[in-house]
Amino acid sequence: MKWRVLVALVPASVLLTLASPAIPAAAAAPVATASYTIGYTCTSGPGCTPGTTYTHAYVLAVDCQGAITGTGSQAGAPDIQESVLGRLSFREDNRSVTVNLVSTYVGSFPGYTVTITGTVDPRTGALSGTATTEWPGHPEASASFDVTGTRDSFIVNPSACDGDEDD
Repeated sequence: MKWRVLVALVPASVLLTLASPAIPAAAAAPVATASYTIGYTCTSGPGCTPGTTYTHAYVLAVDCQGAITGTGSQAGAPDIQESVLGRLSFREDNRSVTVNLVSTYVGSFPGYTVTITGTVDPRTGALSGTATTEWPGHPEASASFDVTGTRDSFIVNPSACDGDEDD
């Protein structure tokens, strides 16, 4: 059953744009991979101008337990490279899909993190939510963003969860 739930949810749950369809090397056998484009619109904080939108592309993989791994980059800034970890969840009581992601910069500005909390439309894969940033050792430099995302591609691996005791 777990596999069926994840396949039903994943298309709608991870909405980010990925630069390439490659699966991150450290990822467990993914039940799905997706590419997303996410827009971060600054709402407050130093380091960004309120109202300015920053576009990022992501390639994400989701395993049979809902763990997300991936990579990302910022449009127009090839030196901004990101490593992404997160979790996809499904609430049976209201049939909603939630996603929590932490993107850590590994290129320029190493250690800078963006934490995303959002929901995914189960039909379209559209992502909406909020994000906060943190610069290591400088909490005063945090910023807040509204987040919107679009799933650009999606591939399901139907054999990924074979043998899962909760199939």
